[in-house]
Amino acid sequence: MNPLAPFILHPEPRPDPLPTGWWPQYRELCGGFLTSTALDVLSKDAGYVVDRCIFGAGPPQTEGWPSSRSRQGIVMGAVQSGKTASMLAVSAMALDRGVDLVVVLAGTRLSLWRQTYDRLTAQLLVPGEGRDCVLMPRTPPQAGYPGGAAAAYERPEPFLRRAVGRGRPLVVVALKEVHHLMGLATVLVERLKPTVDGLDRPFHMLVLDDEADDGSVLDARGEALGGPDASQKQIPRAIVRLWEGWQEAGSTWSPNLYATYVGYTATPQANFLQEAVNPLAPKHFVAALRTPLDHGQVTPRASTFLEPAGRSAYYTGGEVFYRRAADSLMVETDRPGPAIDAPLGAAVRAFLVAGAIKLWRHRRKDASAGRPLASTSLDQLRGTLFRSREEALQHSPPVHCMLVHPSGLVADHFQTADEIVAWSYGGVAPDGLPQTSRSLSAEGLARQVEEQPELWREWLTSYTSSRQNLATELGTAGAGPWPGGDDWPEIERLLVEEVVPATRVAVINGDPDADDRPRFQPEQQEDDGWTAAPDLCTIFVSGNVMARGLTLEGLTTTAFSRVSKNPLADTQMQMQRWFGYRGADLDLCRVFLTRAQHDLFAQYHDNDEALRRHVVALMDGSGDAPSPLVLQGELFEATGKITNVSSVPLRPGPAPFLTRINEGGDPNVAVLEDVLSRPHHLVGGATVEDARGLMLDERLTLRDVAQLLESMRYSTYAPAPDGWQGRRWAALAAHAGITEEALLPLYRPPETASPTLEDTLECPYSWAAYLRLWDACLERHARGLVDPITGRPWSTVDLAEKSRLRPSFHVGVRFGDGGAESLGPAAIRPMLRTTKDGHLTARWGSRGTGGSYPGDLYFDYFDRGLAAPSSSSGEMTWRPEGHPGLVLLHPVQLRDGRLTVAIALGLPDGGPEQFAAAATRGRA
Repeated sequence: MNPLAPFILHPEPRPDPLPTGWWPQYRELCGGFLTSTALDVLSKDAGYVVDRCIFGAGPPQTEGWPSSRSRQGIVMGAVQSGKTASMLAVSAMALDRGVDLVVVLAGTRLSLWRQTYDRLTAQLLVPGEGRDCVLMPRTPPQAGYPGGAAAAYERPEPFLRRAVGRGRPLVVVALKEVHHLMGLATVLVERLKPTVDGLDRPFHMLVLDDEADDGSVLDARGEALGGPDASQKQIPRAIVRLWEGWQEAGSTWSPNLYATYVGYTATPQANFLQEAVNPLAPKHFVAALRTPLDHGQVTPRASTFLEPAGRSAYYTGGEVFYRRAADSLMVETDRPGPAIDAPLGAAVRAFLVAGAIKLWRHRRKDASAGRPLASTSLDQLRGTLFRSREEALQHSPPVHCMLVHPSGLVADHFQTADEIVAWSYGGVAPDGLPQTSRSLSAEGLARQVEEQPELWREWLTSYTSSRQNLATELGTAGAGPWPGGDDWPEIERLLVEEVVPATRVAVINGDPDADDRPRFQPEQQEDDGWTAAPDLCTIFVSGNVMARGLTLEGLTTTAFSRVSKNPLADTQMQMQRWFGYRGADLDLCRVFLTRAQHDLFAQYHDNDEALRRHVVALMDGSGDAPSPLVLQGELFEATGKITNVSSVPLRPGPAPFLTRINEGGDPNVAVLEDVLSRPHHLVGGATVEDARGLMLDERLTLRDVAQLLESMRYSTYAPAPDGWQGRRWAALAAHAGITEEALLPLYRPPETASPTLEDTLECPYSWAAYLRLWDACLERHARGLVDPITGRPWSTVDLAEKSRLRPSFHVGVRFGDGGAESLGPAAIRPMLRTTKDGHLTARWGSRGTGGSYPGDLYFDYFDRGLAAPSSSSGEMTWRPEGHPGLVLLHPVQLRDGRLTVAIALGLPDGGPEQFAAAATRGRA
């Protein structure tokens, strides 16, 4: 069972008396449902957010606070992992620490607003000693308020003055919509400001932004382009109005007001990539929440922690679904097989059989525990009236849900729902079926079960197999009952007689004809009786509405057929509603999708985990918030919320050429002299006068070439080690688990830094870092990287084969049209090249494959008499994996007769790849 699900949805009677204080009370409530380890981590993570983020600059009015009297940052969670529980814990601790006003921004949709309001009032704002507060709105949220949005939060000034004077904190749950935010800001400035101005102490406002990447990211360039989301682009400015009001930007609306903005999101790519000048950019702190699994530790901090309670308490996210248990849980709809006669029908069939198994297990558990079996069958529950909520819960089996995500178009949702109903009738549904109450055909499906029993029974076989595989991979979920082959007749009976008749198809979207929202709670009727939850067994068809914040309890089956021409990682990650605490029923979970979509989700997960590990590694730092590395892929972008994001590959390309030179006395001539001092031979001629150049007799290793590149020095270029490149390579080292002193740091620019073009990709020190990383990855299954040849994660490559293909490098010196001259122990003929502003105006010379000379890029192939592996057009391509690489030095004679040196590489394919998202193209 999801350890958070009962805590969220079915709280037990609270202990009496309750402990004093907001956090002790909330901790007591959580202790009834969370394991001791999970509760300890919840406490530590929330404590970190309060101590290091909210009070990271000290109490308000101390010197650590910025002159604006406001601080902003981000807390990164995981999809369906319990971020709201963390927000409530942080709220409780902050209230105990004396925060005066807590504003919870509860999403951009009414359903999310109501969901958060209900949880906060049910679990946190329980009246008691030391726990009195002022709640706004006073009543549960509704679609509209007489008098406008401000009326939802209206409280008279005298009332607020008395509340503040008595030390009663204010708690607001607000809809993240421009009119609501501006209305709330009006109430705060016009009703609360006079009281705050008159205080002899600071007044601390805490703003907790749930789903902080949804509407809270400001993109000035995208805003200038206009479009249908113009109102959403005003949300960040409206949020800032809560503490800045309508005065000149840059300070709070009262000298006594101090504000902390904490954005919570599982997908913070856009938050990190937005410009630092944006009002909600995370300038002061970043943090990451942890999730329970079968590895990790509480201290030192890691992205997961070991949960001794086992699989039933694990968070099952991307590592489980796409890596460790993908073969058991993912059903590729474009892979031929008997189960996939029609993907949507196969998915519904799997869902219905899983429901019968779940019902069978539930009743066997009741019987083994000595509890009386419910006399009300599943299909009869909807029409049964119970005397109390508790009685309705007692007779209700566990919720069982399916999600079908066909596209983002509302019309597709209704069409897909009709297709599901038609499938249950055998292909064509009769005319006149109501559109607002879709039910499956019990008669039609009973006939299908009778005529094609093997298509239904094979799902019991499949679930049994996955149960065994998951037990090996993740451990058992408990010693609960499980049906065997002899139990199929009973499973079939439950399927036909109870599950199918009780299953309804609901469409959840913004259309007026759609269902309101999932309803998993018993509902009180007008005659004071109670009915079971309407969605005990429901197939939800939805799109974007389900991809943001709403939780589907008991979700076991997902059919994801959505296709995007321009996949966005953060948007599609939010669609993974099958994540969560599914451990107890994980053997019954299935996700139906194409292989291509599965690979995209897997890459999203790897990049997400890389970002999470990076944030975790940064949490013990000090000072302003660092900028975590955001990744994307060759086939997808990190986010669509920022318009000027470019993709920066890790590999420097097949033939990187450093055009930068020193126009004065060049210290790199000494590097060239060192190369010439080693044993070498002429290439393409018997004498210096007629040779094309020379080549060292021995090859260099990856690390040797890295050291050669790092020995180069430039008068106009000395990048800082903690610039964008430095942060990227540090994150890579941490994520890849590189700890050897000989390899660290990967990125080694000169010790003396200058503020010049520190992020250019024409960087010899970045090239060196890549070669050092390549060498390290031949001995480890580094995560977050891919094999560019197969496109598969580096964590799955054959390291023995990759090591066998480890490249070594020829080192050559290319001669030019200058006269022969001695340089150290050898003679050369310098090149005559045009320069401008400290750069060569051309790169590789003698390009092309015509004639006997294939071009400078393949200088070493020419030396060995081998055919160059280039296209007929002479296009620069990667050398084949396993072939030697090339380092080619270019001595260039300047106009004043002095010598300078340029350097270029020819790289083989097969090294690790990764794509970083950069907010500007200046890095390229």
